[in-house]
Amino acid sequence: MIRRRLVCSTPLFALLCAACSGQPSDDATVTITPEELESAAALTGSEPEPGIGASDAEPGISSAGARQRYGCEPGGALPGHTYLFVDAAAAPGGSGARQAPFATLQAAYLAIQSGQKAILCIAEGTYVERVGSQADRFTSGTEYTLVGGFRAGQSFAERDSVRYRTAVKAPDRASGTLVFGNVRSLTLDGLDLSGGLHGVLIASGYSAGRTLVVRNNHIHDNGIEGHHDHRGGGLRLSGTQVVIEHNLIENNAAGAGGAGIFIGSSPSSERNTRIGGTLQVSPALATIAHNIVRDNVARYDTPHGAGISVSMNAHIHHNRIEGNRGHAPLNGAGGQGVGGGIIAQYPLITVAIESNWIARNVAPKAGGGIFIDEASIGTLVNNVIVDNQGVGAICVDGRGSGNAPDDRGYATIANNTVTGNSDGAVYVLDSTVTAYNNVFWANGARDILSATSGAIPEDITLDHNVLASGCTGPALCTLGAHNRLGEDPRLLDPARGDYHLAPNSPAVRAGTSALTPAFACPGALTTPPPDDYAGVARSTTAGIDLGAFAR
Repeated sequence: MIRRRLVCSTPLFALLCAACSGQPSDDATVTITPEELESAAALTGSEPEPGIGASDAEPGISSAGARQRYGCEPGGALPGHTYLFVDAAAAPGGSGARQAPFATLQAAYLAIQSGQKAILCIAEGTYVERVGSQADRFTSGTEYTLVGGFRAGQSFAERDSVRYRTAVKAPDRASGTLVFGNVRSLTLDGLDLSGGLHGVLIASGYSAGRTLVVRNNHIHDNGIEGHHDHRGGGLRLSGTQVVIEHNLIENNAAGAGGAGIFIGSSPSSERNTRIGGTLQVSPALATIAHNIVRDNVARYDTPHGAGISVSMNAHIHHNRIEGNRGHAPLNGAGGQGVGGGIIAQYPLITVAIESNWIARNVAPKAGGGIFIDEASIGTLVNNVIVDNQGVGAICVDGRGSGNAPDDRGYATIANNTVTGNSDGAVYVLDSTVTAYNNVFWANGARDILSATSGAIPEDITLDHNVLASGCTGPALCTLGAHNRLGEDPRLLDPARGDYHLAPNSPAVRAGTSALTPAFACPGALTTPPPDDYAGVARSTTAGIDLGAFAR
């Protein structure tokens, strides 16, 4: 068999073309105390600049980010912006001024004029309302920033969205809690969103150039199970630049998929294309970082993606993705879910999945932890993928028969720890996969599984891995001479969640510094990442440790 070698035209955003190679009870609420949110928050020693997101290393709501004031404080207004103030305890009839705030968010939204760069400064309290509209405001250049968490009665001088909770609760699930149409720019920071069909819905059209930022929010108890076209119970978004960071996204529901996060495909002008053997990569990018995405449920006929679903270029890193579940309908026929934690599902998109903790997710049909689907191009590096349920903790699948170049899936899998999952470590269909420096151990079936629906079998290359067992199925499987087949990696204490290597592990210094990506292009991953899952520097002289953790 001749392996297909496709190339990318121009370097991608570093790790992203590290992803490149080859072509979605009505009043349930969750009460979380400030102390519990603080325990999920990342702590930093200094306050970031106003309007700039925190860069904390840990997932969850950021303590530093929760205190950014966006110029809402007296005397702090940013040039060129319009400020409107909202306080649930305000008297009716306010003008939106600091001393006469609106009492509802919808009143503030309706006061925004075409072309304004509006910042809504929102005091603590509970707002039972549906906010926004599906109006197309893109060509007007109107920009929206909603900032919650200001202490009531303090003239919007003090902000801490962890302690001073701004809760927006939809009155029913007829639509989203926050709804926006085709907007040029939207930032949501420090809000508690619940009770809607979606926590946030971007609807009615998509023009190239849209920017969305969702940070430091608690998005929970939105959505419904069982509806065939319901996607994105927590977030249903689309845009050119989408940033989702430092949020707690939990207990949301969907039918077709993306119960926690659903990011739709780009317009045709912003999609990747392949011309001959060269991949032309769009600058459109979703960044999903430092979030906790847990206990979201997708239920319908073969729901795709219970935790996170992306259909555009994406960099998904430093998240905790736990306990998300994709199931068949409770009544009647239907298939089980695929992609319990993460699914990438659009031809030729490049998706880098890096340094995530992916645990206890359920997708019985395939891809309990991660599913690279529909001829997407994936790079999986430094992830801890444990205790997931489904055929293959990682599944890589093409599109159709997988015989045409644009129908083949691709994944480069390096320095991951994949253990304790209910089925095999990696399940491959109609795709090309390379895997180096991984720990595949103590999973419920043979580590590498394959099946094919086309004339060209799967192409799998493995070297410098710990493997409990080899390959099974029709794939062309190349097992290199440096795999540690059947050798216990001696993980320190998996029962307590410690997946570091013991000093006498055969996986210590057993790796390689030369990686062959499944899809080759400038910027593709050809060497291990310099740091491990925990941010510890890997040795550059004494050999590479296998798995997500360096000793």
